[in-house]
Amino acid sequence: MSNDSQIDRIIERIAERLAALGFSERKASLMATGRPDAIRYIRTRRAMPSLSRLAKLANVLQADPLYLAGDTSKNDWEGYKNAAPVGANLPEAVFDSLSKFHKIEPEGPLPAVIVHEALPAGHELFLDQSGKSFSVGLFTLGDAPIDVFFHPPLLKDRELSGFYAPDNALSPLFAAGSPVMMESGAKIQNRDEVVIGVSTDSGGVVYMLARLLWRTEDALTLTQLQPNATFLVPISRLKRVFRVVRYSDFLRPPEIAA
Repeated sequence: MSNDSQIDRIIERIAERLAALGFSERKASLMATGRPDAIRYIRTRRAMPSLSRLAKLANVLQADPLYLAGDTSKNDWEGYKNAAPVGANLPEAVFDSLSKFHKIEPEGPLPAVIVHEALPAGHELFLDQSGKSFSVGLFTLGDAPIDVFFHPPLLKDRELSGFYAPDNALSPLFAAGSPVMMESGAKIQNRDEVVIGVSTDSGGVVYMLARLLWRTEDALTLTQLQPNATFLVPISRLKRVFRVVRYSDFLRPPEIAA
């Protein structure tokens, strides 16, 4: 069994294709994403590419996305190119990615996690135990997928979904724009980061990203980091609770048969 991480394999394959084509990291990044540092961020491990971004890079590098991710059986650019176009703009690329990757069996190389759009939904005042109020940012989660994440290999049997953090409520753990992966049906413990869905007066549900401090029969005590605030959410308003998967778990490498 190999201990090489998935990100190591992606970096190695990208470097291999850059050398074969005579492309610089900057040139390939601009061609694939319109941004000059996309590949540099992957190489320096500042970012793990989503499947849609990996597909765009693969299109420029003339490689099957599965090959870039480490599947040596998929080193057939002509076959892949003729079978399925890549590199389209979202949302078309998202649905291409979902059809290609999300339905892969658990032992497949790239199971995927559907990413939903998180849109700011204003602020609401919540009280702490002393009756002091705090303004807490809320957001909605759309139904339609906008992207896909790599599924953490060690969590392949878990029911996961994701979004990009809409604010800095848990920065620096999850700064605005950072990928957030959450698990449905997981046992929640004190000190876990959580996504809490609360009811609105109109009958809808809005969400907040926070850390659970403790729970009583009447309320959840939550804290956020930016700004620093501790507040109560009444159990009567609670609709959904998800446990957040730490980003370090998101990047944990799978074990690949030699």
